Amino acid sequence: MVETFFRDMKIPVPPAVVSSTSVHVTCALLDTGRFVSMLPGSLLAFAPVRSSLRVLPTDVPETSGPMGITTVKHRSLTPVAKLFIDHARKIAEQLESRDFLGSEIDSVPDG
Repeated sequence: MVETFFRDMKIPVPPAVVSSTSVHVTCALLDTGRFVSMLPGSLLAFAPVRSSLRVLPTDVPETSGPMGITTVKHRSLTPVAKLFIDHARKIAEQLESRDFLGSEIDSVPDG
């Protein structure tokens, strides 16, 4: 996706100096001010306050796919699993219903 974005903008793709699949490592590198990365906007809505992170003004097409929760057939969910699913659905509805980069996500109430 990163390469496609740069090619569509007719900008040379910068060399990847560091590659990580860890959001925590990526955010730590971004906090140093020496790196740029593409991350989902929802990360900013749910991340702890990171005053050093900034959204660069870009026109990146939104890409998202279907999400789901898989359970084992003919097995009851534990109360904790049910609570997790309820909270995940509430947050997904909030993300779907607004521009979360410009507003706060409502906190999910404790159990």
